[in-house]
Amino acid sequence: MGKNRSKSRSRVSRVTRITIRIGLAVVLAGLACLHPARKTEAGANGGVICITDTRTRDNIQFTNPGGAYTFTQCSTGFTVSGTGTVSTKSGVITLTDKKSDRSISAGLLSNQKTGSAAIYFTPTPGGGTRVFRVNQTDPNQTCGCVVGCK
Repeated sequence: MGKNRSKSRSRVSRVTRITIRIGLAVVLAGLACLHPARKTEAGANGGVICITDTRTRDNIQFTNPGGAYTFTQCSTGFTVSGTGTVSTKSGVITLTDKKSDRSISAGLLSNQKTGSAAIYFTPTPGGGTRVFRVNQTDPNQTCGCVVGCK
């Protein structure tokens, strides 16, 4: 009888832990909806520029001015960060950075709020190069990996 009671308590304990985890997940999802991802900030006068791929949600964010950037591949959490050069010409805000391990080129049409980026990253000299592309075709795209709630 003691073993059955112990097994029963163990099952109840496991079910309780699972229920708590599910509850926490629901609460976190709700908080994400209360504080949705921000929309692309596009301004030649400054701020954070974000280009988010419409399909994969991979994104590159950079400061204007300043050029501090972070690229994020959402499916893996892989990131590349650094500081590049920001310029604005004819309403196109561009970020470029060339170092021994990377080549970054990103551009946002500030009036249309669409843009693209190409990231070439070689983690070790002589190693293979990883290529990432970001293509934002939706001018109302929210920034980042999390899909905003409607």
